Amino acid sequence: MNWSNESPSDTCIFKDLYDNLTENMINHNLEPMIKIPTRNNNILDLFLTNIPSQVHETKTLPGLGTSDHDIVFHEIMVKRGCIKQNPRQVKSYKKANWSDFKKDLFIFTNTFIAHKHKDPNHLWDMFKAEVNRLSTLHIPTRQIKRRADLPWVAQEIVKRIRKRDKLYTKLKRSCSHKRYYTETLKHLKSTIQKQIRNAYWSYLESVVFAATQGPGHKKMFYNFVKHKKTENIGIASLNSEYQTHSDPVSNILNKQFESVFSKPSPLSLEQLAKRSMSKLGSLRVSYLSTIAPRAIQI
Repeated sequence: MNWSNESPSDTCIFKDLYDNLTENMINHNLEPMIKIPTRNNNILDLFLTNIPSQVHETKTLPGLGTSDHDIVFHEIMVKRGCIKQNPRQVKSYKKANWSDFKKDLFIFTNTFIAHKHKDPNHLWDMFKAEVNRLSTLHIPTRQIKRRADLPWVAQEIVKRIRKRDKLYTKLKRSCSHKRYYTETLKHLKSTIQKQIRNAYWSYLESVVFAATQGPGHKKMFYNFVKHKKTENIGIASLNSEYQTHSDPVSNILNKQFESVFSKPSPLSLEQLAKRSMSKLGSLRVSYLSTIAPRAIQI
């Protein structure tokens, strides 16, 4: 297999098999990351991904012992899965008692002005502590939880999913009514799949049209786009070839930046002699006599 153009070689015996493999790779947007030989002149290892920007480096290392099969090394940025978020307190500013908040803050103003301490850090800490105390006293809070389920899966679909799971358990345990359970389960699976698909597109339509209703409705749309993100584009990690413990980060970045440019080398005497020069046209030189400066009378 020639992975440079992703086509089987001329001497390949199983061309149909490799053609089927490349077709599946194209259909699923998979790209091979190993394009260098891993054993002699052949590539025996495959690493396919649909997000090639997450793979920072791919190289081969010498094999173990007397093996002629090289070790493949990948440097990949792996994103963790769903992070469990603990319940958190959120302030309800619409239900806050702003009149009492302003009264207490006005009383604190006189104490703050009469304070003789001139250190700005101390004054800021003092003001910040008082604002936090008043917000805790006059602004109610509510506890919110992170929603882990899909927003378009309604309670009716959840009930059908539970019914499907119970039916699957009965099918595994039953010996006499397998045909009935199999047909019922197949029909229920098809119904759930259609309902989830229709609910998803209806939810997507509501999210898109909500963004056009005004600035207050755009949060749902931006949250949906954010959660559909598949890769994290940002600053790449520092190249390990230029990273040392003694160099600061600025020197490492400077060396990595210089590595992408070709270093200019001066031409040798032989190269200068062989270099062709364009011929210059005829030059005309005129001689001017020196004119002595004279005083100008007005």
